[in-house]
Amino acid sequence: MRHTRLRALVVCLLLAPASAFAQDALAPVQSGELWGYIDAGGEMVIEPRFEMAEVFSEGLAPVQSGQLWGYVDASGEMAIEPRFEVASGFSEGLAKVKQEGLWGYVDQTGQMVIGPRDGNITHFSEGLAAVQEGDLFGYIDKSGEMVINPAYQQARAFSEGLAPVTTGGKWGYIDKRGRYAIKPELELALPFSEKMAFVKTPYEWGFIDTSGKMVIETNFTCEPLSVALNLCSFSEGVAWLQDGDRWCLVDTSGDTIFKRDYERVASFSEGLAEFRTQSGRGHINRSGKEVVKAQYAATGPFSQGLARVKKGDAFGFVDTSGREAVAPVFQQAGDFHLPTDSTTNPF
Repeated sequence: MRHTRLRALVVCLLLAPASAFAQDALAPVQSGELWGYIDAGGEMVIEPRFEMAEVFSEGLAPVQSGQLWGYVDASGEMAIEPRFEVASGFSEGLAKVKQEGLWGYVDQTGQMVIGPRDGNITHFSEGLAAVQEGDLFGYIDKSGEMVINPAYQQARAFSEGLAPVTTGGKWGYIDKRGRYAIKPELELALPFSEKMAFVKTPYEWGFIDTSGKMVIETNFTCEPLSVALNLCSFSEGVAWLQDGDRWCLVDTSGDTIFKRDYERVASFSEGLAEFRTQSGRGHINRSGKEVVKAQYAATGPFSQGLARVKKGDAFGFVDTSGREAVAPVFQQAGDFHLPTDSTTNPF
């Protein structure tokens, strides 16, 4: 009897819709002129009362009330009162904010623990954040101490122990002590993902490992917009590269899985990737099947088993089978996230 019940439970879990696993997830939506939050069933759980609302991360979500931004918790209570000109999601316990024209970092009580300061700053990643002093970037730790002195024209977030930086117009990778692990001899360098990074040398394109060795050589390229969208980095074991006007999906061995004549694609998330054709937008799986047909005016990535889609003038959500799980009735919508999810930002 016990084994029969266990098998029945497994079958129920396998047959359950994706949205069943997102029951605690919340998504920001615009209803009328104001923003609130819905659950995976489409029920409004935080009533619309904000001028703008972003996704949850580490228990809090940035919301705009009047002209200023603060943070709300999953119950809808204001956890940090609005006083910022700009507010971002939390990453590793801190969020970057702008107050009176200066940037800094607040903790989850709203206390400004680092800053405020002039110049651009990034999210914390692997314990460090890139900050700008004058025309150069360096890296601070969570105490606000400059642990890697400003010496770089451009600096991206650390991932897998290394960060891409530029010196003299060339890209290289530094470790957390500020030492070059890969010399600045590259024309282009993306963050490491799944133990590889897409780069352009003076002679070729391809993927390197953390020692700088070229492990996958390719004739495919990565245009500037694709770099900005992080398309040419591996996600879920695959990456999009470009062969002229065609998009090529490659695996971690460098083999081409398939090519498509799409206008635009996005990275894979939960087994599916957005694509755009002249007729509309949809989602494709790693086998090349268009699971969500190209019938929508706009789409978002899958998160917690659901993806936002725009049908006509309104947004709703589809599940991983392509079924419309939340009817399109909202003016705008963001992605579903568990309130405790962390911010991920490779740049």
